[in-house]
Amino acid sequence: VQSARAALDQARSELTRTRIKAPFDAQIISPEVNLGSQVDPDTPLARLIGVDEYRVVVSIPVVQLGQIKFPENGESGSRVNIRSHGNRPEKGFRRGRVTGVIGVLDQTTRLARVLVSVKDPLALRDRSKPKIFVNSIVRAEIEGKALENVFRIKREHLHTGNTIWLNKGDKLHISTVAVVFKDDEYAYISKGIRSWDSLVTTSLATIAPGIDLRTDKTPEAQGEE
Repeated sequence: VQSARAALDQARSELTRTRIKAPFDAQIISPEVNLGSQVDPDTPLARLIGVDEYRVVVSIPVVQLGQIKFPENGESGSRVNIRSHGNRPEKGFRRGRVTGVIGVLDQTTRLARVLVSVKDPLALRDRSKPKIFVNSIVRAEIEGKALENVFRIKREHLHTGNTIWLNKGDKLHISTVAVVFKDDEYAYISKGIRSWDSLVTTSLATIAPGIDLRTDKTPEAQGEE
């Protein structure tokens, strides 16, 4: 009887070791064994992924890294709005924070890769938020550092060699400017233009310094030159 009880205690102890718990909140991506499978300590049982936080990899040009705030001295990185590719604006977006940058450029695109942390990506705690799935393509809008003492013009008015056209005394003046940042629509200029300058925004048949300009004062075009 004592031997049988010892064997039973040993079996119960071994049974407790067959219950495996993940050390974090996780989702099973793929099971590697089936019911009744024989396993040993080296047998992979399943692939898990943590659901508390995802890291989104955002590719950006290297020259734009200087406009992003990375976490340091206890301060958080830049805020990021993330939308799933193809999602309509009314479906909302997720917020994240820049946590770092991968120290190697993408071999194909030669772009830098910034890491963005997104909490509760599957919206398990707040189901009103859109979900972010692993391996999905997303669009990220990173909040950059504030630009001070700059002029914003449309990119179409920035010409070859970082030059702009100005109207000075009804004469064309070509000014070389210092561009500190460009996005899809605008260029931000720190030098080469002043607040009282008149920017030429129309196409010109002839481009040469000093040619005569005429300002159109019709109501439809007032304010453009």
